[in-house]
Amino acid sequence: MTPLVLVTALFLGSAAFFKARAGSRLGMGISIFVALEGLGSIVLVLVGLPGPLVGSAIARAAVPAAVLLLVVSSLDHARRLKSVRERREATEGGRLAAYVKYESEAHGGDLRSESGTDPSWSRHF
Repeated sequence: MTPLVLVTALFLGSAAFFKARAGSRLGMGISIFVALEGLGSIVLVLVGLPGPLVGSAIARAAVPAAVLLLVVSSLDHARRLKSVRERREATEGGRLAAYVKYESEAHGGDLRSESGTDPSWSRHF
């Protein structure tokens, strides 16, 4: 039972780490489920180490509870990623217009031709 508890703790800890990293990189923050995954991995390590809780009812119930928490947290994380993706797609036109405006102002309003060459470059030769 101990190896199963420790492997489950490893899965929970690594899932919590990667979800927290993705959440912080995308500006989503850390979900309560991710925090519970991290805390759950620590609790599972304590339950899995030799001591009074090894083989107890807590250890037997901890693995299914951890798997359930992992599934619920993954579904919540996927829902939050979907909302970020939809928000990014909704603002894509505005971001593209702002980029084109910035590029045209940076080059003094002289845009490149459709062939991809810069007209000011051909004047030098």
